[in-house]
Amino acid sequence: MNQTRDAHPPPRAPSSSREAEPDTPPCPRCHDAGFLTRAGPRHAEAVVCRHLANCRVCRGTGRHVHRDSAGHDVLAPCPCGLAEIAARVQLYNRAGIPPRFHDSRLSAFRVHHRSQAAARSHFERIRNGFQAGAKGVGLFGPPGVGKTHLLTGVAGWMTLTRGVEVRYADFSGLIAEIKRGFDQGLGEARVIEPVARVPVLMIDELGKGRGSDWERGVIDQIVSQRYNAGLSTFFATNYRANPGQATRGLASELELEESLRARLGVRVWSRLQEMCTLMEIDGPDARAEHTDRAATGRHQAPRGLRPVPPRPR
Repeated sequence: MNQTRDAHPPPRAPSSSREAEPDTPPCPRCHDAGFLTRAGPRHAEAVVCRHLANCRVCRGTGRHVHRDSAGHDVLAPCPCGLAEIAARVQLYNRAGIPPRFHDSRLSAFRVHHRSQAAARSHFERIRNGFQAGAKGVGLFGPPGVGKTHLLTGVAGWMTLTRGVEVRYADFSGLIAEIKRGFDQGLGEARVIEPVARVPVLMIDELGKGRGSDWERGVIDQIVSQRYNAGLSTFFATNYRANPGQATRGLASELELEESLRARLGVRVWSRLQEMCTLMEIDGPDARAEHTDRAATGRHQAPRGLRPVPPRPR
């Protein structure tokens, strides 16, 4: 279980049990962030660190009774911050971040190309000054250059540090979820609205799928509602932005032939250009690099496991 290191909880009042004792060392598990993240069975998960249960004020409840100026006993959040951290942990757990990216952080993003450095700097500026309704980002580039890392890194920070509600989804999975909802007889308010109205929406692999008229209609509806409401939208795609652009490293022959504008339609594409800062990322495929190291035997086995020797021929 790892801490999301770019995510630091807000400053807490010095009356909490740990901060009331200056000689108390920081928690070795969370370094006093108050939470840890892990890979869950379906999505990344966060949990409240158990050291908060030792708070002498609230004794792990997150709330305590104090007397106000009128002499009345009032139930209020404890200065240890447990109640607020627990609420942010719930936001993270509902965000839908993929399990393998539970420890993504912008500071760990590896840069091999100037476009990657520019993208990381832009996301760091978002992290340092994000406001509700701020312009999102659209990332274009071949597989393995870090698009998902950047999105999940800032998604973790938004939920755990800023307390912003985020919905992260793979495009194909999102379309399948919406279709399943309609097949079950759920109305638009139950199927479309939760996606269209979330304060921050992040769609990975935008444009992937069959590209049917129905899919284009769904994304048109989502983007149109978000555009009209002034909500922040982020996306990543392997498709190029417009016809005629360079296509080095794109994932399939289909992607060589089509642009994101062609996949989504002119109306959606027009609105995304206004809603998002569009950035192209290039660089080596990190997944291929990892595979190459494994193939040449230069990797190390995880701690506690022994590497399996090659089978003799």
